[in-house]
Amino acid sequence: MKLKYIYTAFALYVITAYFSVGHNSPDEYYQILEFAAYKLGLGDPRFLMWEYHSQIRGSLQPWIVVIIYKALTRVAITNPFIIAFVIRLLSGMLSLVAVIIFIKAFISSIKTEEYKRWFVLLSLFTWLIVYNSIRFSSENFSAKLFLLGFSLLFLPNLRRSFFTYLGIGLLLGLSFITRFQSGILVLALLIWLIWVNNFSVINGINKKVINWNKFLVLCLGILIAIIIGVMIDKCFYSNWVFTAWNYLDMNLLQGKAASFGENQWYFYLVVAALLPYGPFYVYSTILCAIYKIKHPVVLATVIFVILHSLIGHKELRFLVPVISFMPLLIIYSFETITAKYSFAFGIKLKKLWQGLWGFNCFLVVLVAFLPSGTQLVLCKALYDMYDTPAQLYYFTEGGHVIDFYKRKNMQLTPIDVINQVKCDADKVCLVALTCQQVVANPQIAATGKVVYFNCPKWLLNLNFNGWLDRSAVYNVYELKHYN
Repeated sequence: MKLKYIYTAFALYVITAYFSVGHNSPDEYYQILEFAAYKLGLGDPRFLMWEYHSQIRGSLQPWIVVIIYKALTRVAITNPFIIAFVIRLLSGMLSLVAVIIFIKAFISSIKTEEYKRWFVLLSLFTWLIVYNSIRFSSENFSAKLFLLGFSLLFLPNLRRSFFTYLGIGLLLGLSFITRFQSGILVLALLIWLIWVNNFSVINGINKKVINWNKFLVLCLGILIAIIIGVMIDKCFYSNWVFTAWNYLDMNLLQGKAASFGENQWYFYLVVAALLPYGPFYVYSTILCAIYKIKHPVVLATVIFVILHSLIGHKELRFLVPVISFMPLLIIYSFETITAKYSFAFGIKLKKLWQGLWGFNCFLVVLVAFLPSGTQLVLCKALYDMYDTPAQLYYFTEGGHVIDFYKRKNMQLTPIDVINQVKCDADKVCLVALTCQQVVANPQIAATGKVVYFNCPKWLLNLNFNGWLDRSAVYNVYELKHYN
């Protein structure tokens, strides 16, 4: 693998981590940063999401945020947006290391130099991989911990000692306590080690990946990680709790997850709509499942997707843990149809592939420089504008309290109707309105001073299918007096 690819990826991930302000899913914020904000004394536990009170989330990531936050504040870095950038950068660097080791572990199994080059390019620069790699979400962080441990197990020329397998087991166990669904991947790997356990399905060498003694050491590492998870959860929740069981009981046995909506088993086929490579993800997974099911990457992917398809509540982000596997499956699928069906990629198909790559690079530029959410752009603007006592009113449907990103002297007050706004004389009085709320409350627009503008009148004419009603697009007004 050429160093220029690694240097380019490093620069790209740093840029994306810097500009990707916000979160992809509310869980990425409310179950990590908001949990950490409570432990840092920045928030009120009464306003934490129900997952905290049900004690169903592991606390590893919130504790990491707490440690980083305290370390940076010791050197006078108190801006939460800088701290969040450092956290995203940490996630990006973990992702980059995991992907590089994954490439080194499996690139020798690819037959041609051209396919090897495309394997590297797709693994480092596919837009979905770039976008998710800097996320400090449980899906990505857990996925990269698993990918790192998984790849080390198959890395050629790795010094294989007791501590090597113990460390791999720890990584696998940490991926589980970070996001419990990753236990499916860990289980799939253990099944492969019991069922196949041979390098021959990867590079043709008839040699066991691991002997039974080392297998037990690996399992010991997983167990130690789970015990660590229980201990840090005890410190977080202030009582002994096994959050993995609570999660299973609440979401599956009691059906809480289903209350957020259920989909048919074939829901995940919509991943094919994620251009340019979504159709290749579906096709290559199916083809590899038919011809290469004994390969550890293929087996883990197939088991993960099937079990998630059987669970009623589905979201595309749940598939993030197998995104890094997709470039290898695509290359394997190309090799398979070339070998089994004597298929040759002609000039037109190669030009089509190059066109798809060009479109992918365009999307990479977009995700590298655009924020992940408009709500956090608003929070950053208010943080920069007001360092004196201020009170921000917002409608409850517009979002939740975001304690991690606000100044301590910024009071956030949810309201249901505009008459609940009561401006104090000793505080700056602010009201945040979405586009639709601006229309519904013309008196605010008429009497207030616009300090943050993201909803021009012409935008209201583009409210096709009511998308503005579901978007966090705000204007913020400063009121001198309103009660």
